[in-house]
Amino acid sequence: MCSGCSIPAGHGVVEDRYVQAENPVVDILFVIDNSTSMAVAQAQLSLAFPSMVSVLQALQVDWQMGIISTDMTDPNQRGRLLSLNDVGTRLLTAATPDGVEAFQNALIMGTEGSQLERAFSAAWESMKPPIASHENLGFPRDSARLVMIVLSDEDDCSDEGALLAEGSAACVAQTQLLVPVEDFLARFLSTRDRAVDLSFHAIIETGNQGEFSGCEGNSPGTRYMELVGLTGGSVHPICADMNSSIEDI
Repeated sequence: MCSGCSIPAGHGVVEDRYVQAENPVVDILFVIDNSTSMAVAQAQLSLAFPSMVSVLQALQVDWQMGIISTDMTDPNQRGRLLSLNDVGTRLLTAATPDGVEAFQNALIMGTEGSQLERAFSAAWESMKPPIASHENLGFPRDSARLVMIVLSDEDDCSDEGALLAEGSAACVAQTQLLVPVEDFLARFLSTRDRAVDLSFHAIIETGNQGEFSGCEGNSPGTRYMELVGLTGGSVHPICADMNSSIEDI
């Protein structure tokens, strides 16, 4: 300290001013693997889900969310938002009566879906006509930050009919026939005004993929990890504590 020093008028004083932005508008799309091995993971996500709603409500975020499956074989799915109740409500908002419980139940969608997990294709179908103009009307909103969260223990197999064989083995053996991740990124970004308004998060089988290691399975979601890296999202091992993963997201 300099006891004999003086500070000229107008110097040495810093005034910071912050302009409080409007509460963000956020649309969250859950893409759930509903193949035969997913019963436990679906149940764990369902139990952890209320913590996400609590955070959103505390932040006073204008939010809505929906659920689709990775099944592109069943014509009743293919990117269509799941109905949450008997009256056909497909979107959960803060105003949905008994909505959190209904959403939790919908997350446990069963294990009879296609064994080819086409998560990227399903997500893209969900946000373009004709589904976006009918079953999924109003989701995502043009002004919203779009957050996609995939839950799967297999990698994405979005081939758009290019695979020469059926079955999950074809996805591994013919990866060169899958639609490039960068193509899906471009499609998803085409729905947003700003790149910063898109993020992708993955709760997946990670295998031993460097920084994303954590699970010992042999089906790491490398395509999911690639899209996470391109959108500034996050990767969470499907074998980890689901509550922690949801809180991190």
